[in-house]
Amino acid sequence: MKEKYTHKKLEYIGEKVINWCVDKFGLSKHYNDYPYVEIDMVETNNPLGEFISDNNEIIIYPKAINNMDEFIGTIIHEYTHYMQSPSWYTRYLNNLTIDEAISIAAKAVNAGGVGVSGLEMSQNSARIAWDESQLADMLQSMMKSIHDSCVEYGEESGGKVNYLQGANVAGFVKVAEAMLSYGHV
Repeated sequence: MKEKYTHKKLEYIGEKVINWCVDKFGLSKHYNDYPYVEIDMVETNNPLGEFISDNNEIIIYPKAINNMDEFIGTIIHEYTHYMQSPSWYTRYLNNLTIDEAISIAAKAVNAGGVGVSGLEMSQNSARIAWDESQLADMLQSMMKSIHDSCVEYGEESGGKVNYLQGANVAGFVKVAEAMLSYGHV
């Protein structure tokens, strides 16, 4: 990190971020406790962090990280891996290249943003207000559905998922089904 923080300070901040994640998202159903955060000061450019499912441990590499926002974002990102089942993590993420991981993350961020916009338009149109819990549940359900569609349409031989292909095919199918239902084809 360009900013100077002691190892002890980074551990303290990491613990605070994990506590925030636990409060916001709860504990994973796959583990008995929240993940341990290790700050590893090794010189590396990649990865920024990783979740080790066998140890229920998040390892963060501050020397690969540019600033505190990226440090906190990396911990939150790795916490999402903790929330997922170990078999999902192993099956879909262990063999990704950095380009594939970035592409998947970009697709997920875009889908989440579009989803939130859709929820906002629905809320405004119906002149109703959902509380934070309802919105979180709807967004989580929406993102799970998107993930399931990507897997359905992007699974390749050997069990690897091509998320880019899956997202594109799922989007095409959704538009095609809408056109058919309106009699445009």
